[in-house]
Amino acid sequence: MMTTIFYKLRRLLTQLCWMTLLGAIPCIAVHGQNVPYEVVANVLSGPRTGEITRRHIFIYWEESKFDLDRIIDELYKLSDEYPMPVNLRVAIYSDREMLDRLRKYEANPVAIQFRQDEAGQKAELEYYSRVYPRRDGYFRVDYSRNRNFEFLDYNPERDSPRTQRINVKARRAGCN
Repeated sequence: MMTTIFYKLRRLLTQLCWMTLLGAIPCIAVHGQNVPYEVVANVLSGPRTGEITRRHIFIYWEESKFDLDRIIDELYKLSDEYPMPVNLRVAIYSDREMLDRLRKYEANPVAIQFRQDEAGQKAELEYYSRVYPRRDGYFRVDYSRNRNFEFLDYNPERDSPRTQRINVKARRAGCN
């Protein structure tokens, strides 16, 4: 029990150090005619050895200028700008509150396991409705890259939770 608590505390402190020193420093907000978005956080993380194995970039994008082709072009640029670490995730949301919920949720080092009964399911639904981003009411793009794949999920309709997937690796290669 004590070993588990120590390991979780050590992991939390390691993540906080990496986030503070390397990753969670917000980049310069970029607004204007050419780039209608703002990088809210650029978080690096990795195992307790200190090796950085993942980068997650959180971007707020103005809803009035939310254009999938333009976003994909910017994702290509970000992906090329950050070739390492190989594991890259980019969350692009048109709602600041939902983006902040995602950032806080992913920074939380505690995992909650709910009971597998009706009361546990009710508690789980209530918990996630408070802490996890809603699935509708704004535009969002979730981009992922690792050694094997590169894709993005996006919702084409603002008020729909339904998403579509684009194989970015194939699109880059011209195999649409």
